[in-house]
Amino acid sequence: MEDHIAGSDEIHSQIPKLMIQPLVENAIMHGIEGKVKPGEIKIEVAEIEQDRVMVMVSDDGPGMSDELLNQVTEAMKAEGISSKKGNGVALANVHHRLLLHFAGHETGGLKIESVEGKGTMVFFELPYYESKGERFG
Repeated sequence: MEDHIAGSDEIHSQIPKLMIQPLVENAIMHGIEGKVKPGEIKIEVAEIEQDRVMVMVSDDGPGMSDELLNQVTEAMKAEGISSKKGNGVALANVHHRLLLHFAGHETGGLKIESVEGKGTMVFFELPYYESKGERFG
């Protein structure tokens, strides 16, 4: 079963299974798990163009330096990342699944923005379509 995002005009976008869950797990493990104070994870969906929505998972954790962010981004685009808290393939898996599932729709896969001391945001774009039985993939 795929999740659906509905807008005010009954326009839907399909989210393939297990795209958001690994991002939330990463936000917990790498973002807020080590915080002394309570942390915050947000899941947001926003229309960014007439035919696209953006799905964002953000945390208010420690963030990453520019150097670490570049390493993580490059590793994600390659095969995966090693980390002390896990095997680090979640971001790479989501990235490559997005590219495969939405091939031809130029979604660009997974993107990461992070500011050291402020937190990290992981996001991706999806095409959406009018609810007339049309399906991608």
